Amino acid sequence: RLGRITLVALRVWRVWRSQENTPLSERTRGAVLRDALTELGPVFVKCGQTMSERPDVVGEEAADAMKSLQSQNKPFPNSVAYRIILEDLAWEGPLASNFNPDGRVGKPLFAEFEPQPVAAASLGQVYKARTWEGSSVAVKVQRPNMIRRVSVDMYSLRRALETLRTVMGFKRDITTIADEVGMNIFKELDYHLEARNAREFDEKHAFLGFITTPKMIPEYTGPVGTARVLTMEWINGKSIRDLERDDQVKMVQMAVEASVAQLIRTGFVHADPHEGNMMLTDDGRLAFLDFGLMCTVETRIMESFASGICNLLAGNWVQLAYDFREVGIAPAHDFERFSKEEDKFVTCNAEEYAEGIKKAITGEADGMTRFGALATGLGSISFEYRFECPPYIVLLCRTFLTLEGIASVVDPDFSIYTASLPYAVRRALSPQTSRGVNILRQALLTEEGEFRVDQLSEVLEMTTNLAQTESSTKTLASSTGEWDTVCGLFGSLEGATLRRITWSADSVSLANYLVSPRARPLRRQSEAGLASFLSEWHASRHRKEGTLPTVILGLPPSQKELTRRRVAMRVIVLGHLQRLLLSGPRGIFSLVCLGWTVFRIGVMGMLRALHTVIAKAALDLLMDAQAPSAESQVAPAN
Repeated sequence: RLGRITLVALRVWRVWRSQENTPLSERTRGAVLRDALTELGPVFVKCGQTMSERPDVVGEEAADAMKSLQSQNKPFPNSVAYRIILEDLAWEGPLASNFNPDGRVGKPLFAEFEPQPVAAASLGQVYKARTWEGSSVAVKVQRPNMIRRVSVDMYSLRRALETLRTVMGFKRDITTIADEVGMNIFKELDYHLEARNAREFDEKHAFLGFITTPKMIPEYTGPVGTARVLTMEWINGKSIRDLERDDQVKMVQMAVEASVAQLIRTGFVHADPHEGNMMLTDDGRLAFLDFGLMCTVETRIMESFASGICNLLAGNWVQLAYDFREVGIAPAHDFERFSKEEDKFVTCNAEEYAEGIKKAITGEADGMTRFGALATGLGSISFEYRFECPPYIVLLCRTFLTLEGIASVVDPDFSIYTASLPYAVRRALSPQTSRGVNILRQALLTEEGEFRVDQLSEVLEMTTNLAQTESSTKTLASSTGEWDTVCGLFGSLEGATLRRITWSADSVSLANYLVSPRARPLRRQSEAGLASFLSEWHASRHRKEGTLPTVILGLPPSQKELTRRRVAMRVIVLGHLQRLLLSGPRGIFSLVCLGWTVFRIGVMGMLRALHTVIAKAALDLLMDAQAPSAESQVAPAN
């Protein structure tokens, strides 16, 4: 096996070297590389899929050539799949009542079975069947002899990569690709682990309200530890390519919100969300499929990702450099740049490293909106500044590059960062690690307990401006909204830190900030929130029978959360009012100004709500007036 791999590798190497000076449009070496990986089998296809997301290691040309490996897989013979199903489930009778290729006698395993696979992947293929209970199921069958093939190929691949590194003179250790791929493949081959991942994913993301996953059917699944057959519920739905425009928008909106929630809120990430693994169900939910490849993100890293998104959008490059360090992209101890004089990487300060990051991101087209552009930009300066790439980063890159590709089908101007902002703000304001709590306290409060109003104003202005841009946030932004997301923290369990900081803030400085020009974005959002509430309340009281309310993504807050939010707000507000009354003339004056500000917010909110109600009523009257004329035009034709 190693000899065959070596011969194929040498063939690819000769073609690659011979076309080094050939014009790019005339080169065929990318296709040669892709075909060679396909020829060597599923393990090398999987390796190529991983390397296609690592242009910093294999180069842009090779990475682009291997991207087609994500979707092109040949099925293995059906007769082999039928045999594996019957062997793994220890069934001696026919495969199905409508399909008995071996002419067996006895009770069939399935009531119905479709002979041709509905999908083929690098490690297995899927058939549709119907059980005797009447349920439609998806039967996933593993390619034959995969455990042995993976073990032999991983060893051989590692040796081949060691040789390739020596011959090609690579400075980076590319053998880690084999280790990473091998570990992930063995996880994907454990079908009971995949079923547990699906169940855990469903439980962790139930709060979104629109996620569904297939459930395992144990009696049609192979034994624990050696299962080669996994049978799960069949989900009726369509992929994004088969949907109408409106449904495409809905599906992508849900996919973006779900994926960002995975990275920043739950830390349990589906690492292979390509089009074939997501669909919009017939009842309007987002279904995730294939949970063999998952990525678990630590709490501290989730907090750093959230901080990084906020700092990237705000242009805080030095803080972004420290966020890179926390997530493992930058070196753990010292920032480093390459010195031509010393011909090695040397220590540099955070400001210099941050300038390199800024240059890389802003120098790329769409660098401030596209994750792919960010990855390309960092790859372009990887020889000037030292960057690390932990294995989990490769999985996350694959996840979000795939997500951007799907979203661009609906909206070419889609920005992953603005779509991520509500969850990023929520995570940044609800730290769970001691480091995160200290950073948030230092960011919002001085040592004397006074609010750092400039910091808070910057965040509020940024969220307001992003919400008002003419970009993709109009189409694919999260339905939650930045302000609703932040307010929701006061009623959630993870909002305990924010509640404590708000409670311990200096009351006079807080009141002075709320009535100052710097709090104008906060007051405007409060007015908009009040107007929205009043408009919806009025609409609910006058909604015509059979008219559905506006649909929003995610579950509404639970009664417990609403109660906790009301109690928390009452305790915090009454506590600060009491302190203002006890703070002497200065506190009483601030209290009067605050009361006047609250009164103005109430009036403006009611006026905005009234404007919305009148505009809606006028539109309804206009439509009602046009309806009779339309009917009269149709009558003569009848």
